[in-house]
Amino acid sequence: MRIIFLISVFSLFSIVASASTDGDSDGIIDSIDRCQNGEIDWVSNQSTDADGDGCRDSTEDWDDDNDGFDDDANSTIADDCPNAYGLSTQGGVLGCPDSDNDGWADLNDKFPEESTQWNDTDQDGYGDELSGYQGDSCPSQQGNSTIDKFGCLDKDGDGYSNDGDDLPDNPTQYFDLDGDGYGDNRSAGALQSDAFPMNPYQWYDNDGDGYGDNVVCVHYDAHPNDVNAWAADDECDIEDDDGFEFMIPGTKITISAWDLVGIFTGGPIAVWVIFSVATRDSRCHQFEVRLRDAKSRKEIEDIATEYEKALMLRMIGIHHGLRLERLRSEFDDVFEVRDAISGIIKDEEE
Repeated sequence: MRIIFLISVFSLFSIVASASTDGDSDGIIDSIDRCQNGEIDWVSNQSTDADGDGCRDSTEDWDDDNDGFDDDANSTIADDCPNAYGLSTQGGVLGCPDSDNDGWADLNDKFPEESTQWNDTDQDGYGDELSGYQGDSCPSQQGNSTIDKFGCLDKDGDGYSNDGDDLPDNPTQYFDLDGDGYGDNRSAGALQSDAFPMNPYQWYDNDGDGYGDNVVCVHYDAHPNDVNAWAADDECDIEDDDGFEFMIPGTKITISAWDLVGIFTGGPIAVWVIFSVATRDSRCHQFEVRLRDAKSRKEIEDIATEYEKALMLRMIGIHHGLRLERLRSEFDDVFEVRDAISGIIKDEEE
């Protein structure tokens, strides 16, 4: 038992001694010293051994900050920050701190905490990478827009870029669907709001009766300060770029110039169409009789001209035209043969 005890004590002593051994006396024990058999007569500290690996920076350690990039300035992977651990690889800067791990060294990264952005050409606070976080839609021009686009000019400061703002000089308005110059935002405090956002002729309704105050003959209010009255006292016929419209007195019905055109021309056209369709068969029959009674090829050609015009005016149908053309061809052949025979007989008589 005594022998076993002595062996155990000896083994423990050996382990402790080994764990605390510093063969090269540099202050780093051999168990963690990467250069345990290296140079002697020096002591590891921040100035001589930046990464504390037991290798003397000036003569033994090729990578003082232990980041994988060479301290040798002539190396193809020379460390631009030899005393600071870093993994940067972009922009020609190797081995420097890169907080967001985007490859760009913090010292050159305009957004060191955002991995999707690194450059800001116009210095407006929005990165040049459009697909990145809050990418700048106008990277070469400083801008302050934040809603429809980031980093573009926003003159009125409402968040919408000038290009995306229908009212770029009004900070309380941005959309104007009907294009009348009055915004669709009707929330409290909004200026130049449109009470009729889908009606380009109306925007104000002071008495709140649903009829606009602008007298343009399109649902206008002849009594803008009376909620119980709106109809005009007389007919309205004010011309504008679209012709004119008027409201039937006592009603909410408006009639435009095009409505009148439809009323006065639609009826006659309908009568014409009905008449022409109803009489097509009889008209075709008349042309057939005339073709059969024709006395010469010239007369047949004249009849053909007439039924072609009738076809263009839809006075006969397409199938009628085909039938008449077939008859014309047959009779034309008959006259051609007849003319040929007459010519032969005439030649023989001479």
